[in-house]
Amino acid sequence: MSDSKNAGYSKLGFSPSFGCCSHFAICDMGRGDCVYAERDPAAMKGCRAWQRNHSIPAPNPKERREDRDKDTESVEMVQLSLF
Repeated sequence: MSDSKNAGYSKLGFSPSFGCCSHFAICDMGRGDCVYAERDPAAMKGCRAWQRNHSIPAPNPKERREDRDKDTESVEMVQLSLF
């Protein structure tokens, strides 16, 4: 696979932010050591359970929404008609 096809994913294929992985019982929902800490640190940092238990602030959805709105303001909207 090319690098552009995998852009935004960790080495093992995790998305940049996810709730928890299948090893949640081993790490006790992020309270303990992450199974992927050595193999794929990006996966550990993307885990919301791990972030929540290690005092890493979550991305603010309102800020993301405002950024998205700024991007859409610059796009000119044209209504198409069939008639």
